[in-house]
Amino acid sequence: MQTNGVDVMMATIPENLLYASGFRSLSQWLIRGQKTLAVAVIKFNGEVTLIAPSGELDRAACDPPVVDHIIAFDTVTVEPGDEAIWLAEDWRYANMVLVSNRPKDLWEAFALAGIPDEACVAIDDPDLAQAYRQRYQTQVTDARPLWLQSRLIKTPEEVNRLRRAVEITEIAFLHTINAVQVGISEKELAIIFNMAVVKAGGDPYLAVIGAGTYGAYPNHIPGDYCIKAGDLIRWDMGCSYQGYVADIARTTCVGKPNKLQTERWEAVLAGQMAALNAIYPGQLAAEVYSIGMQAARENGLPDIKRKHIGHGIGIDMYEPPSISPNETLSLEAGMVFELEVLFYELGFGSVQVEDTIHVTPDGYERFTTLPHSLIIIDN
Repeated sequence: MQTNGVDVMMATIPENLLYASGFRSLSQWLIRGQKTLAVAVIKFNGEVTLIAPSGELDRAACDPPVVDHIIAFDTVTVEPGDEAIWLAEDWRYANMVLVSNRPKDLWEAFALAGIPDEACVAIDDPDLAQAYRQRYQTQVTDARPLWLQSRLIKTPEEVNRLRRAVEITEIAFLHTINAVQVGISEKELAIIFNMAVVKAGGDPYLAVIGAGTYGAYPNHIPGDYCIKAGDLIRWDMGCSYQGYVADIARTTCVGKPNKLQTERWEAVLAGQMAALNAIYPGQLAAEVYSIGMQAARENGLPDIKRKHIGHGIGIDMYEPPSISPNETLSLEAGMVFELEVLFYELGFGSVQVEDTIHVTPDGYERFTTLPHSLIIIDN
């Protein structure tokens, strides 16, 4: 922080709040942008204070955040009941909110957080930043680019969560393709996939399952279309695990693929493999894009167009870096991103492969373990 001239950083955007404190505020997610409820305050010495309304801190009782202090404010609306039958979580909740000097609002809570009057404060909510500046007549800067920069290199714990999110997604995918048969609908497959995600320990997040020509729709919602023999099925899928998301893709064919399907798949795969071979610390993200696109064009898709062939991933599905021609970032050890070469065409459908990549000091680790092949389904 101090390299940016900042003494205190505040996180209010749900993704930044989770990153800074480990706290997931349900209301903050649901009413995003309407009102600031919970705030993580990080001082230059690394001390983290979570400030939240009493009604939000039940989640902190059940899933304790990683912070030094918790300050509850506002009215407590939960009746205490009989202490003799309290659970451990009840005691944690009571110790956070049933305090005699509980501040009545966010501003009183800020006063208790011990923020120096002369501190330069960075806040990621423009409305709160303006109100803070007017109230305290102090220097306030935009924390959003600082949080994006902080989240660019993943911690070992973040890497573990992202890896597990991919594992759960693959388990659900392998379970679901066993149910593929002529006559089953996309919607039925999505239900099977999402149920398998939950059973494996994840939260449903992404299930773009497009069969036949519907595979050409990038954001397709699985519908009533029933699978036919010869269909390509594009699976763009993922889940959320402890706040971190997966986003991987594979293409399956119901029965033996025809010549055009095979050729286009091989072109996409050539692009993916060339891009993978270009990944190492210090490599320009834009160069990975160029190498992948050139290989796809040279191997059968001369007119393929893509604005990007990958994106960072973490708490958000789309984070820096972008694997695109205009990206200025170089790859660094600790980055995690998606690499995806794909082709859409109306009337044809789509072929897509997408892997989750963790940049390491000597190259990369691929979280995705599914085979790099057009998966033939003959159930």
